[in-house]
Amino acid sequence: MAKRVWATTAVRGTLFLLVGLIMALWPDVAVGLIKWLLVILLVAHATVLAIEGTQRLGDDDTTGAILRYALGAVALVAAIALLVWPGSTIKVVLDLVAIWAVISGSLGTVGAVRGRGQGKPTWDWELAVALLTAVFGLMVLIKPLDNLAALTAGLSVFLTVSGIVLLVAAWSTATRRKGAQTASTAPAGALNGPDVVGDLPTAPTPIVGDAAHRARR
Repeated sequence: MAKRVWATTAVRGTLFLLVGLIMALWPDVAVGLIKWLLVILLVAHATVLAIEGTQRLGDDDTTGAILRYALGAVALVAAIALLVWPGSTIKVVLDLVAIWAVISGSLGTVGAVRGRGQGKPTWDWELAVALLTAVFGLMVLIKPLDNLAALTAGLSVFLTVSGIVLLVAAWSTATRRKGAQTASTAPAGALNGPDVVGDLPTAPTPIVGDAAHRARR
């Protein structure tokens, strides 16, 4: 379970970080391709979430699977809307991204809090990403960005930070898993320490008969 969790988390983190860096390093290119970049990101994100949902379903975590499927469905609907919306304007792109972020962040927060109660790995990092996503969406809805250049800059910061957080979460989970495996395979003596009692010198047994004989002489 832990191996699959950190692997899919690492994939999502890499996707977010890659698109965020593209937007930050090549803003002129990103402005012209922002719609396609978002569509590719959202479809890939939905695919990974569907895989995570199937994994949780196999682990008898039905509620967790439903949350993952719901998050994936929201991302997929946003991608389709961006793709087929006739003459997508800056306002349409902004509204769709903001709505996706708010819904995705809210569902992610519910999933992370639930994961905390179940002792799931990476719940804390998932919560951080969910809150970042929800706050980003609310900020865009409350104070819309003026143009595509501003939207690209804002998205690059959000995606880069979220990608880094997810990659750190994946690394943290992999480290915990490795530590647990090391502890489970360590020899019993390494865990409990040497058998000190067995190493103590044995006191010589007094020879009662010889002592009594010397006393009489």
